[in-house]
Amino acid sequence: MANIMLRTSKFTNDAAGLEKTLRLLQSLSLIIAANVVQPAGWNQAKKQFALGRRYLRFTKFIDCFNTAYSAFSAPGSEKSGVVVLLEVGKWSCLGIYLLLESFTIMDAMGIWSTTWAPKLFNEAMKFWFYSLTCSLVLSLNSMKTLYMQPLEIEAKKGSGDEKTEKKTGKKVDEKPEKSEKAAKVELAKKQWYGERQVLMKKVIIDSCDLFIPATAVGWVVMRQDLLGMIMVTGTLLGCIDIWNRVNPL
Repeated sequence: MANIMLRTSKFTNDAAGLEKTLRLLQSLSLIIAANVVQPAGWNQAKKQFALGRRYLRFTKFIDCFNTAYSAFSAPGSEKSGVVVLLEVGKWSCLGIYLLLESFTIMDAMGIWSTTWAPKLFNEAMKFWFYSLTCSLVLSLNSMKTLYMQPLEIEAKKGSGDEKTEKKTGKKVDEKPEKSEKAAKVELAKKQWYGERQVLMKKVIIDSCDLFIPATAVGWVVMRQDLLGMIMVTGTLLGCIDIWNRVNPL
């Protein structure tokens, strides 16, 4: 019990872990508010948790623009032009979303109400949707490339021995190298499955998150409790990597 509490403390004391914790509480508040007779208190809790998350990402747009510039100006990049364009679009749109959102924080705090803040926030959510779309396409493209790798591995297995046998006319003794090759193939398979798991998780998280801005701008009509459950799913999946990072085995 003490070990679990210590690990949870490490998770919530991490900036990314704290943001995910607040997002989970926001999602649960959204679900409860949609299923109680008097939702005013839970709606207020949802707004406060969302506002707390905005404090943590107030200047994150700087990092996003810097990442977009790095993707655009990376020297000697072997990535195709479409992939680079998608990466730049992903981080640029995310940076624009966070920048526009930061202009409305005074309104969200109830300090300075304006007529243009809701419209600006609505436009910000559109850019978040564009960023998630680029991210989803990038992940799907990476999965397509990854699924072609096993064919290449199988095609290359044993090719070196066959060439040697043809040149010398002698049968090559494979026993000394057999275990080494098997170990390399096994390692390659583990890496392949690990990369596939990461990409599949990324696809699911981005797909879940797409519903949030799409619902906010009115492109998708969805019940609030269903939206909350989708947010919970994406949040819990996003927590896994952060939990493993702050609590290494």
